[in-house]
Amino acid sequence: YLIAQDIVYPDTTNDVKAITKQFSRPGTVPFPRVEVTLKLYKEGLLNDDDLRFQALNSHELMVIMDGGFNYRMNYKWVERDCVPKHVLAPLKTNLLETELERGDLETSATGYINGIHRVEGVDYVFRILERLGKDNFERGYSYYGDSKKTIFSGLLKKSLFKDTESYPDFAARADASKVTKKRLIELACYATQWTGVVGEYLGLEKLEDAVWWFQAHASDYMNSEKETIISRYSNIPKSDFALGAIDVDWFNRVYKTIGKTNWRLLHDAAKYITDGNGHRQVKLYSSVMLGEVKITETLKKIKDKRDKDYVRALGLIPLSKTVPEKDLLKRYNLLQDFLKESKQFGAQRQESEATAVEIGLDNLSRTAGYQDRVRFSWAMEAKATQKIMENAIITIEETVIELVINDLGKTDFKVTKAGKLLKNIPAKLRKDKQVIALKENKTYLSRQYSRTRLSLENAMVNEDEFSAQEIHNMMQHPIVKVMLSKLVMYVPEKEISGFYNQGILTDATGKTHPLAEDDVLLIAHASHLYKAVEWDIYQKHLFAERLVQPFKQVFRELYLITDDERE
Repeated sequence: YLIAQDIVYPDTTNDVKAITKQFSRPGTVPFPRVEVTLKLYKEGLLNDDDLRFQALNSHELMVIMDGGFNYRMNYKWVERDCVPKHVLAPLKTNLLETELERGDLETSATGYINGIHRVEGVDYVFRILERLGKDNFERGYSYYGDSKKTIFSGLLKKSLFKDTESYPDFAARADASKVTKKRLIELACYATQWTGVVGEYLGLEKLEDAVWWFQAHASDYMNSEKETIISRYSNIPKSDFALGAIDVDWFNRVYKTIGKTNWRLLHDAAKYITDGNGHRQVKLYSSVMLGEVKITETLKKIKDKRDKDYVRALGLIPLSKTVPEKDLLKRYNLLQDFLKESKQFGAQRQESEATAVEIGLDNLSRTAGYQDRVRFSWAMEAKATQKIMENAIITIEETVIELVINDLGKTDFKVTKAGKLLKNIPAKLRKDKQVIALKENKTYLSRQYSRTRLSLENAMVNEDEFSAQEIHNMMQHPIVKVMLSKLVMYVPEKEISGFYNQGILTDATGKTHPLAEDDVLLIAHASHLYKAVEWDIYQKHLFAERLVQPFKQVFRELYLITDDERE
């Protein structure tokens, strides 16, 4: 009646045929807004049949009636579950029964199926799988497709147990069905609400863990619900998974239980987790961890093709059992060389290759048992430096050539002959094998200086935390020691700052603060010093002492939010 009045306005009518006539005209029938309809229903001015009729003409209304979310709920215009389940139930059943009998052509119900928010019942799941036969599921999101594959795949995503159903109902229906193990694993990957049940039915204890491993590493789309589930299994940042980070420990836990044959089935089913090639990358990474891809092939791909997938995968290859430390250092240096060579390309490629190296270092650090790539990098640099400094002095006849690290942390040669200091290495000795090797070591330490300087600056910007014991260990590295001793450290919990030396912080006024081993320190940022009202004091101290820092710390620019910006 209301619709008819709206159509003929400003006239009035008692003939509902006005609605039928409107259908033959261009445009759509003007139904009341969703919130108006639901308010009329709540007041008893619309009955169940009226509501079902309008649901056929309003996708939004049908979703709300089926328990779905609508943006109006945020504004309290519509209440959640404001329509009892039994109202939509007969209409939903008729729509599903009609659609499930379809072939390639759409049915009279097809246009309404997307309004169904949830498909309750194990029987529907197996009927959909049986009707799909050998057809693949629809990959990605298809909101407007009306093909059998698109519609049936969408219904699987929305399927769940009835309130009265549980695992025995699933098992009984699976026993009576001809759906294969492969298809059930595909269902577990495609509609993750069934993963635990499928795992129990197939006797695969860790199937759910394995499916979520693939979800974390291959999925193109991440929402808060997925992030919450994944965080139960891994502490790797979700953004890093998208860049190619791999949780090796999680992989090892599930692979041992799942086994090789079932893992291959999961590999194939993982294509339903991603719209793109994410599953192929993950397949490569797991093949690397299983030893199916050899390190020689990986190195060739990196050196000859500059393949970023293999750069990320380099850290996943199991370490050499005979010389693990040497293998680790070799891979670390290879990644650093790859990053250095990237400078010959454009900015966009440099950025993508730098990201690949970061993820490669992350993966390598986890394989080696380190907490993060920062600590891993410094450990590798320390070992390389230690090895170099053990052979830092060579003697040829009366000439002594020594590799030294100066007060700025930079590397240089100290050359003496018969006790006299020379400016340069004598020309006749420059092609000597020992001298050439020493020059290569100097070049390595010069690059290390740049890497360490950048690493310390990033640690400051990222507010990386270090224990007092870790700082003590870092100070054993000669280059890190020179740089770190000139940087202001900050202990947030105690609100103290100063320059580190032998477990003690000395602030700009000369006051000392002994540290406990478990004290947590940061490399102070200008913002920390500003908040502590010490910024200007340290600036004066550095100026008076003529102290040159390895990068801008105390004299770093700081842009504070203005009053206008706050408003």
